[in-house]
This record gives sequence, structure tokens and C-alpha cells, in this order.
Amino acid sequence: MKPIQLYRLFLVIPLVASCLHANTRKAHLLIDLEEATSTRIEELYSDSIVRTADRIWNINTGEMIAGPTSREDFGEFLDFDLSSKRSLYRKAEPHPDAVRQLTVFQVRNQQGEVIFEKKEWISHQPKAFLVDGGKYLLSRSNDAKSFDLMLELHSVDTGELIWQRKPEGSPRWRLSQDSSMCLELGSDNNQNRFQTAIAFDVITQEELSNVDVASLELRKESIYLSRFESSLAVLSGNGGTLIANSASRNLSIIYGFAAASLRFEQSPKYDAEARYVVLHAGSQTFGGVTWAVYNARNGEQIGTSLDYQVESSLLQQGSAPTPSPDGQLLYKVSAPGQIEVWNLTEKTLEKTLSYTNIPFNALVPSPDNRHLLALALSGINDDFMVLLDSETNLPVYSKIVNDPELNLSSGEFGYVRGFTRTLMLPPGGQRFFFQTSIKPEAFNYLTGEPVVFATEFNGKALSSRYVEPESAWVTVYSSGRVRIEKENETTWIQLPNTHLVEHAAIDPGSGSIAIQRDSSFLITHPFDDREDQQITGLSLGIHPISLHGGGKWLAGDYKGIYDLETESKLSLPFNLYAIYAIDYAQKLLAIKDPNSPAVAVYDLSEEPSEKFKTDVRFHEIYDLRFSENGNKLHILARPEFAGWYSQSLYTADSGSGQIQSEFDVSDPEERTYNFLLPHSNGTDIFLSDWDTTFSSFDLNAAERSLPAYPSSTHGVTFIDWAPTGPDGTLRYIDSQGILYHFKAGTATPADTTFTQNPDGSLDVSYLEKPGHEYWNEISWNLKDWIASKDPEAMSQWLDSYGRGFFRVYEATTDN
Repeated sequence: MKPIQLYRLFLVIPLVASCLHANTRKAHLLIDLEEATSTRIEELYSDSIVRTADRIWNINTGEMIAGPTSREDFGEFLDFDLSSKRSLYRKAEPHPDAVRQLTVFQVRNQQGEVIFEKKEWISHQPKAFLVDGGKYLLSRSNDAKSFDLMLELHSVDTGELIWQRKPEGSPRWRLSQDSSMCLELGSDNNQNRFQTAIAFDVITQEELSNVDVASLELRKESIYLSRFESSLAVLSGNGGTLIANSASRNLSIIYGFAAASLRFEQSPKYDAEARYVVLHAGSQTFGGVTWAVYNARNGEQIGTSLDYQVESSLLQQGSAPTPSPDGQLLYKVSAPGQIEVWNLTEKTLEKTLSYTNIPFNALVPSPDNRHLLALALSGINDDFMVLLDSETNLPVYSKIVNDPELNLSSGEFGYVRGFTRTLMLPPGGQRFFFQTSIKPEAFNYLTGEPVVFATEFNGKALSSRYVEPESAWVTVYSSGRVRIEKENETTWIQLPNTHLVEHAAIDPGSGSIAIQRDSSFLITHPFDDREDQQITGLSLGIHPISLHGGGKWLAGDYKGIYDLETESKLSLPFNLYAIYAIDYAQKLLAIKDPNSPAVAVYDLSEEPSEKFKTDVRFHEIYDLRFSENGNKLHILARPEFAGWYSQSLYTADSGSGQIQSEFDVSDPEERTYNFLLPHSNGTDIFLSDWDTTFSSFDLNAAERSLPAYPSSTHGVTFIDWAPTGPDGTLRYIDSQGILYHFKAGTATPADTTFTQNPDGSLDVSYLEKPGHEYWNEISWNLKDWIASKDPEAMSQWLDSYGRGFFRVYEATTDN
């Protein structure tokens, strides 16, 4: 039995009667939930463990090792420790002074339990990291009195403050990738250049190195606390370069060489032990040198690009210079198809590897130097890779990395432009990864075979519809991937895409799909032989789109209607704003009349002409939808002269415009519904607000269902939903791209018992059954009922109002 403590109760007998004699209600129960996944890998912990924006995955098994689900409001994901499986999150809470906000850092174990919490006011950019196997929390803070910047280390297991660091001025801190060393950059508050650099041990605060960097002219960063992306941190200014080496735990200065950070060149590059580093020259470096090799532990120059040449030439100094993992060799591309292998310290040529006339721009040697992976990354989905045996100069394998599904089947483009693969290398060297604009890829280093991820990187769900002629659910994701679900088969296709898709639409009659990428649109027809269409010049911003008539009309907010058969835009005498409805079979368009507070319906069969206006006037129109057969037009609106939270649902005849019915659907909690969706049964209308709460309204019984709550997190808004399929399920998508599956059920009054306590309070209890959902309804007049899934809602109500009527419903899809 689950007790709910109530403090005071008004009219106990009517309460009992209302619980015992409440009518059955419709309810919509969550039967499945598909989490949105990221399309990007942010960090590689190993060949199989990766971090996306807010989760840690084992891509071999598909297991989510750490991170929140949509039902858990953990806050923002900050850090993860692989050895302890501990995760760090950040959220905000109201400060007692009601003006500021408290920053809350929480460390959770693999089960999601909070094992450490730090709560304080931090001025801005609150940041923290887990260090030393997740045993400690390193966080930036503020002095409670002076508000000066501070760095603190706490024990996660005991909560003890280990140390507190508060240097003068406005410092910046950078934590090493292995979390053993921290770089502290100091300056006066009024200076925008760093003056000092100190490296210290994170646990003991032992000073490891202290150098004056004023002459380097290192510009002050805006981020107060960050982490190295590799074993080395390279900071460059007009006067030179600072190297922070966590392997040797020291700082080195290179005067007169301003290193540039070139992501495409994977620069800076260094060997496995961080002994040598290749730096590319910045704009302030003179002498014609394009890159140079340095001792990463003391800053001494080993050689420049002019030293690693067979014939001296300023014009051909070579590209993609790469140290071998053991630091003995230096590889560089000397010409198309030509790769030179040099002794790194002696600067003598060891051998030359060659492979046709390929313009290689990235090199990845194996740990034992036996093999060399050479890549030609073009940026147009037409990349090449070859693994060369460095002893025989023969290819182990070679292949073109070209995703054929990304090529347009028609239109002006022969390939998808701008599809850039960024190389990512995990520890171990057994695999290499590419991050593209829409998905990650991985290959086996020695065989070149693609790695099949058990983790899906589909992105957010954008739209899902049941296509009746094909007996299939079709779902489009932000990556451009499309899932087609039939009874015994699921298939995937990839739409041409170079950026994440902003909006997608599916025609439920034909399964045709439209996606918007930047200012262009792609329309494809996976179930018939119509050619794909690429449309540009139609967009007026990024707004929702829809398909109609078996994929023959494309409509969009502020875009109008585009006839895909004639490839022309319909001439409308007005702009197509966000609130409209289209019935393609009758060629009807319903919109809010631009000249009066009514709904106008236009005939689009030939030249657009006004067919009628509703005789009822509205203060505000929220949504319009034609019924499935097109005979009715449903209108969600605030009646003229009605209160702010008043809403009515109108049904009009689509032929005459005559209002056939009006129902008051005002919410007792003063929630505003913004969207409506007619059920395929013709009698139910779904109503939803922006905050992912929806109900259905029975037009025959004039009764509202119990509300459904897709998401428990805050700040999530509705973006799309699909009419019910043949199994009665409704699909609902929120702004996080989470896809919810709901099914209708019947809610009945739960068996409720009441126990009077000596202090005058009353215990209300009911038995929670597995697989059931529960609603607590509250009223002050036995007429207007407020529903809640929170079992504490009754107590909170009584704390606020001191009296009320209550009832409990339970529901399951088996009812």
C-alpha cells in the first residue's frame, strides 16, 4: 500500500463518495520511449568507449555506461571517469536571496545515485572535473566575501575540502588530460595578456614548473577552467609558444615561433610519449618555415621543414608531418603519392613510400612503424585511404570512402558538397574514426573494414507517420536517416545531407519525405519510382514544413505552397503564416483571415478564391485541422470577449463554414493548448500545449481524457505528433527529439482507503499495481478537476488551500 499523508480535509464524506462513484475515463499511457541520440562523438576513451554530448557509450554492445535518460533530470553532463564509472553533472537552483542562482555539482555512480554534492553561488561559467580516478572534484568557485576566483579540490568519498587556491588577479586554469597536472595562468585584472604560468600537482599542489610568459603575449582566454585535449597544451602568442607537457610534468617556452592550431592538419602532432612535437608556423613566424619539430619536454628545436628535404625548396616543404609513435621517425607527404620517412633526430631520409598520384593530407603510422595509413580527405564525400606496408611499399588495402547513400539521385549536384570527414584517433590504434557533419564512422586499422556500431547515432526524431498503403511507420531523424518499420522488418535509408536536418515532413498517403537543410529542400519518394527533387530559393527562414496529396504539395510556414508536379509556387493573395490547414483532396486551404477575426477557407483548385468565412468571430486562433475525410474543419480558439485562459474547440462544415459544435476546453490549471490533432476515429481530438502535456477530447461525450505527460524534464517543448496507427498507438515528439509511443486505455477509480489519525490528519492510501499508471485529481467545487501524476499533489494542495476534494484513477492498456 502506498500512503499519502494529508494534513486537513474538508467534507470527508463527499470526498469518499466522489472516489467511489467517479466515472471511468479515457487515458493515454506511455508504452515505449525512444531516446534521442547524438550524431557526434566528442571524445574517444578507447576503441569502444566514446563520449557524446551527454552520454558515455560502449559502441560494441550499445550499452549506455553513463548519462541521464529523458526521465531523469540530472542537469548538464560535465565529465566522466572511465575507471570508476563516476559521472559529474551541473544544475541550477534558486538562491535564497531570490536574485541569484546556486550552482549544484553532483557526482553520481554508475547506478545514477548521488554520492557527492557541492552547492554554492558561482558568478559565471561554473565548471568542474573529476580527477584521480573519480576520487576528487576539481571546481572553480568564488570567494564568498570578495567574489575573487578560486580553485577548489574536494574528496568525493568524504566531502572534505582538500585545498583551496586563490591567486591574485584574474587567473585561468587548464587541467591536463590525465588530470594529474594543472596549468595556472596569471595576470592582473586590468590586463588582457598572461604574465605567469605555473604547473602544479592537482592532488598535492606541489609546484612543478614556474615560468614568466609576459614576452610571449599570450592573450587571456575567456574560459576560466578547461581541460587539455591531449597530453600537450600548446598556447601561442605573438612572441612565441608555451608548451605544457603532462607526460614530463613541466612547462617549456619557444621564443620567436608562434605555433598555429590547424585542425585539418591534426596540428600539433606528437609521439606516444609526448617527447617530440610538430608545430605549424603561425603568421608571425619568419624565415619561410611552414613547420618545425621540437623537443616537447624542454622546447629545443630539433629541425624545421627546411631540414627535412632532399632538395632545398621553399615552395615544397611537405605536408602532414607526423612523428611515429616511438618518436624515432618523421613521416611527411613530399608530393602527390609520395611519402618520405625521415629519422626524426638525425634528419636523414630513411626511405620513400609511394602510391599512385593521390594527394594525401593525413598520415597515421602503426605503433610498431610497420604500417602507415595514408588518407586523402577531400571534403566532398569522396575520400581515399590506403594502408601501406612500410617494408615492402605494397598496399595492404585501399578503398574509396564514399557513402553512396549520400549522393543525390538527381538535381544539379553530383555529390554532397561540404561533407567533411574529421580524423579521430583513439588510444590503442586498432581503429580509426571519422566524425562527419551527420554521423561518426570507424574502420579497422589493419583491414580497413568498417565498424558496425551497436550504438545508434541517428540524432533527434523529427517526424513519424504511419503510411497506410505500405503498412509501415516512417520516422525521419536529424541526421537524415529514415527508419521504415513494417510488421516483421525494419530498414534504414540515408538521405543526402551535409548538415543536420532542421525540419522534416512525411506524407501519410504515399510515404514521401521532405527535409529542409539550410535554405534548400529535398523531396524523396522511397515507396515509388518518382525522382528526387531539390528545391532552392523557396525558404524564408527555418520553419516547419508539411507534405500533402501523396507528396505533390510542399507547404511551409512563411514559405507558401509549392506544387511539386508543376515545380511552381502557388500564387496566394496573402502570406502563409504558421496557423493553417490544407485538404489536398478538395484543394482547400484554411487560414486565419488577415482582415477579420474569423477563419477563411480558400479554394485552390484553380486560381485561389475565397470560399467562405466562418460566421463566428474569435479573439485568438491557436490551430486549424481538417478531419481525415475532409468534411469537417476543427478550430482551436479563444472566443471573442472571453477570458485570457478560455478556449473552445469548434467544428465547422468544410463546405459551408457553418459551425456545427462548440465545446469549452478551458483547462482548470489555466494551461493553454496550442495544437490539435484529429483522431482517425472521427470523434476524438487530441489537444497539446507547448510543455508536452496532451489530452484527448471526445466530441460525442463532450469529455476530456486524463492528461498524458511525455516528459518529466523542464524546458522541453512539443514539436510533432502522428495520428494513431492501426494498433491504436499515437507517436509524440518533443523538442529534444525524444519519440514517445502512447496507447489509449481506460482509467477507473482506484480502491482507496482512508485512516483517521489522532492528530486529526487523514492517510489516503491505495495499492500500486505493476504496469498501471496513476492520477490524483483535485477539485475545489466537484466540477473542475486538476489532474497530477505527483502523489504529493494532495498534500501540497492542502498546504496551500486547506480544503479540497480528491480522487485517484488507475489505468492500464489492458483495461
